[in-house]
Amino acid sequence: MAEEKELVDFVSEDGSTYQTYLTSKMEKRKAYKRIDLKKIESVIPGTVTDLFVKEGDHVNIGTPLLVLESMKMENLIKSTVDGIVQNILVKKGEHISKSTVMVVLM
Repeated sequence: MAEEKELVDFVSEDGSTYQTYLTSKMEKRKAYKRIDLKKIESVIPGTVTDLFVKEGDHVNIGTPLLVLESMKMENLIKSTVDGIVQNILVKKGEHISKSTVMVVLM
């Protein structure tokens, strides 16, 4: 016999509300976490091969921050916002994993 689902109010990120039946997949999902554009995170594992900024530097959107090498490809990591470099949490030559916070802007 099929499990009866309860009709629930679902509020989307834009604030609109609608009623729906939540599937078991939806109920088990990982909660959404808003991206903090001032924390530059690695989206892949790799090795930091170059750093272009230091703490206290002013940066604009698109300013090169560092190079992350992965699978023999060099990935130029750029600033996502205008700001000041608050912390550099990686070192040249350091191998980092996915989701590592590399640079924090303020």
